[in-house]
Amino acid sequence: MNFVEGTTNKHRDIFNWVRTRKGFKYTNKQISAWSGFDESKLSRFFSGKRDLKAGEFFYLLESMPKSFQELFWSRYNPEKQKANLDVIIADMDVISLVDLVNLAGEELSKKILKQNTP
Repeated sequence: MNFVEGTTNKHRDIFNWVRTRKGFKYTNKQISAWSGFDESKLSRFFSGKRDLKAGEFFYLLESMPKSFQELFWSRYNPEKQKANLDVIIADMDVISLVDLVNLAGEELSKKILKQNTP
């Protein structure tokens, strides 16, 4: 996913992008419990029907697990902020780690097949 510099929805787009990644598919109910924001407010924000003030957005982001924050910032500003893979992995539960290993195995298989295909 590519983001246009200077767009007003870059923060929402990236937040939603992170939420689609394996291991980060949190429900609005979970995010509401962590952040204290009403589920309907979150739903309207995620769907683009409303925006959050800067302070609200950063509070929301800070309420998320550290690995989520790391991935968000690495995507937001990849030149200055690289995701710390150790932090991301350390914050994952067992099922998410299994998903990650399976995904990595699938990607590796695809790359090997691509290299070995004339």
